[in-house]
Amino acid sequence: PALSGDRRRRAALAAPRACVNRFVDTLPERLAAFGPVTLRGMFGGHGVYYEGLMFGLVADDALWLKADAQTRATYEAAGCVPFVYDRKGKGVALSYYRAPTGMLRNPGMVMHWCALAFEAAQRARAGRRPKSRPRRRHSGA
Repeated sequence: PALSGDRRRRAALAAPRACVNRFVDTLPERLAAFGPVTLRGMFGGHGVYYEGLMFGLVADDALWLKADAQTRATYEAAGCVPFVYDRKGKGVALSYYRAPTGMLRNPGMVMHWCALAFEAAQRARAGRRPKSRPRRRHSGA
């Protein structure tokens, strides 16, 4: 029997997905030495999250890790390059650096570099102002 539209959509969502990207599909396992990470699709790439905080991103089959003023020199000393994307013909650098060569094959390096990136993400979150709530207007009654 044919499925209704709603039942067809639910069946499609429940069906196992084909491997979309082997690098992305295997990344949580490769980062397991650091901890249980999750990936979420975003802007043609994927965000890499630990404890709900994004500390990395995947673009062009490469892992990019969060950096800040405290860690930037460490990334540069390891030969890592910043993530740069094209915006209206100009390169825009984000606060992410390409993971060091060989990192994903070495659990000790995974722990070290992911910890640096996660700590940078924590500092960035702590430095943000809390979102302000709109003020309620009181009517003069």
